[in-house]
Amino acid sequence: MKETQINNIRLSAHFQLNEFLRLDKYPDNVPTIYQFAAMVYGC
Repeated sequence: MKETQINNIRLSAHFQLNEFLRLDKYPDNVPTIYQFAAMVYGC
């Protein structure tokens, strides 16, 4: 997934995915579908 697509994903009303990934500092930090589901559930 491209960084611009990841920046637009909302996990909840208050959190965006890019807040957790820090792609600007760690560009290879892309979650698996299971990790993404856990973040959505946790938020």
